[in-house]
Amino acid sequence: MYSFREIVQNSDLEKYFRLRRDLYLQTALAPFLNDNDAGIDLDLHDLHSKFYGLYAGEDLVGGIRLIVDKAAHYNSHVYDLGRRHRIYDDRCGDPAGLQALPHDDFPFVGYSDETRAFYERWRGDHPFCEAGRFVICDDHRGMKLAQFVIECTTVTAMIHSGARVGLGVTFASYPKAYRRYGYHYIGETEHYMVNGVKLAGVVGRLCLDLSEGSSVPEHLHDRFEGMAEEFMTTGRMVAAL
Repeated sequence: MYSFREIVQNSDLEKYFRLRRDLYLQTALAPFLNDNDAGIDLDLHDLHSKFYGLYAGEDLVGGIRLIVDKAAHYNSHVYDLGRRHRIYDDRCGDPAGLQALPHDDFPFVGYSDETRAFYERWRGDHPFCEAGRFVICDDHRGMKLAQFVIECTTVTAMIHSGARVGLGVTFASYPKAYRRYGYHYIGETEHYMVNGVKLAGVVGRLCLDLSEGSSVPEHLHDRFEGMAEEFMTTGRMVAAL
């Protein structure tokens, strides 16, 4: 039995940061990581993110972050963790300090001129959030489980930001796993910018429109509403896979 729920224990939060670093180092996504001696993956966007874990029983076996508006959310638990490992300093020790630091609202904004233009067009009308750093331990990987996490992430974005929200993701493979839920292309490029470095590799970007006239297929509406009710009632979404 698997469950998807918010990571609330500091020990699980650190485990997730270590897990995503270890797994990213094995893939073409390694350039997304920032070097540090702590063996964990942390960046400024984590300070305005919510974190959700995939649990097998009570064991954390995967997770994903949901980056939200930095003016609306500040994660002090992440700051304390990063400060302890000397990754963060006093400049980002509070919401005002974080907002003063030069970094894009969301990672995908800086990948290309195309994504920046898309975000500038969108932000005036609807809230936005970005899902990323999606990892699952090797011995639990499978398409059905990945789809379950994508569905849960979509539902939590709706709960957090309301029905009028755009949810962006960046993928290096398997775009069909997202498009079946109504995600549509923002664009695709053979080069992208990460940490100020131009990298080669086909990376696509998708956006799910959860505003009025949602792009979510109609046959999924009842399912997503049921999952949202389950999450708000029990604090988790459960699947037997």
